[in-house]
Amino acid sequence: MRYKIKTLIYVVILALFLTDSYAQENKDFLGSWSSGETNYVLLIKKENNKWVFINYRFEPIYKNGWKTYKRIITPGKETFVSEKNLEIINNYSIKDQNYYVTLTYNLLTDKVMQANFKGKLDNKPYNKTIIYRKENNE
Repeated sequence: MRYKIKTLIYVVILALFLTDSYAQENKDFLGSWSSGETNYVLLIKKENNKWVFINYRFEPIYKNGWKTYKRIITPGKETFVSEKNLEIINNYSIKDQNYYVTLTYNLLTDKVMQANFKGKLDNKPYNKTIIYRKENNE
């Protein structure tokens, strides 16, 4: 009887640990994010333990009667600033467009992320919020 109780306790502890690990894994910025509010897809990944942010869109190309797509990377430069809890702060700029913002990503759920842009566009205040949804690879 004592072994059954011990075994049951171990199973419950293991189940709680696995559930907690799974929840933490799902509350992650890593992956591809899209939004109906922008034509760009946001890919967030880590390389050598550093955050990497790649914004791109697909542009159709017609050649010899065939339609294909070319991946266009955003003209901006995104630089990591800080990370805490479920928030990442970056600086983003497009010099040619006189566009300089602080970009704050907030993970709302494991599948929904909010991006707040705050700064200047052509020396005028610029504020915008975009809601992204995580692309599902399952």
